[in-house]
Amino acid sequence: MDDGEDILSVCRPNTILLFNKEIKDERFIEDARFIIRSCFGGLEHAFIVNGNEDSQVWIFIH
Repeated sequence: MDDGEDILSVCRPNTILLFNKEIKDERFIEDARFIIRSCFGGLEHAFIVNGNEDSQVWIFIH
């Protein structure tokens, strides 16, 4: 949901951090080499979209 409570950050090599400010929950996604900016997508921002150097698009449900 677009409530301003989630923070999405690409940090450390190959890691995406999703942090919820309200419940102080954090999740790490570690995988391929990401080269495009991560962003929320879908109805009520239900997923995270990213890509890598192999021209693959990664979609993570959050």
